[in-house]
Amino acid sequence: MVDGGASTRMALIPDKRGFFFTILTIITLSLFLITYGIYNEFKERSSEQKRVKTLDSFLKATEADLSRQAYIMGFRAIFIIESAISASGSYSSDVNAQVNEIIQNGTLGGVPQPLMIGATLPEISAFANEKASKLNAELTLSQPTIHVFQRDPWQVIVQINTTLVLNDKNDKANWTISESIEAPLEIDNFEDPLYIVNTNGLVTNKITRTPYEDFTQGTDVTNLIDHVTNSYYTATSLAPSFMQRLEGNLTPSEEGIESFVNLQELSSVGMTVQDKSVVDHVYFSSQNPLAYRIQGMQSWFKIDDAHLQIYGVEELIL
Repeated sequence: MVDGGASTRMALIPDKRGFFFTILTIITLSLFLITYGIYNEFKERSSEQKRVKTLDSFLKATEADLSRQAYIMGFRAIFIIESAISASGSYSSDVNAQVNEIIQNGTLGGVPQPLMIGATLPEISAFANEKASKLNAELTLSQPTIHVFQRDPWQVIVQINTTLVLNDKNDKANWTISESIEAPLEIDNFEDPLYIVNTNGLVTNKITRTPYEDFTQGTDVTNLIDHVTNSYYTATSLAPSFMQRLEGNLTPSEEGIESFVNLQELSSVGMTVQDKSVVDHVYFSSQNPLAYRIQGMQSWFKIDDAHLQIYGVEELIL
């Protein structure tokens, strides 16, 4: 009996060990499966985050490039409009509408403009989408609108309003962003349309800001003589803006600029000169306000009453 009981106890020992070994195996396997699942989930999330970061960086780069492209498109559009003014001798009928046509369609008055080949908004949009497709994504510029305006005398702002839609073809992420892209164009070195139209292109004048803040010092008019000789421009609310000049609109503007017409240049190309104020938007208009000759200035120089104070010559009237 004693021997039999001992045999039974000894037989149970291997069974307990096997039971504990089985439990340990199950626990170890469970921990492995949980760890593996966590690792896979972490790996998947990390991959998704990397994907989102890549596409987000692409979108930001696209936004920056659109600003640069807006500048190029706007500059070329203004250049094309000025070329058309020079060729026709007529002002723009509507600068905003013409800039829209040029940037959207690459045409002016329905005539294709070679300068815009590859530089229209639809082409730039298509190129951006082509780059997106290499990332297995799709980019669209939804319902873009274009506006051109001035906030100050020396810059034209090209504004493109659109909605950027970037869709990940793997369905990991998507973006819908309303954008207002602005590109400021300096008007320096553009030709002044007033000179082109009113001299039949015989005399042109590039817009160059005056280097002078003070045109006179007492009776010293040296700065003013140089300003007049070179037909430099100064900002004044008495004058039309650059965009108004493109349309032949001579009404005053807060973004106005003006120069003095150098009558010697007009005479040198055989043009008959007028005896009136040589402030450009006055000289090239039907206006003929009372004008004065100024001590020390060129014999042909005359300036109207409204501009005496601006140039500091009130006390130098002859």
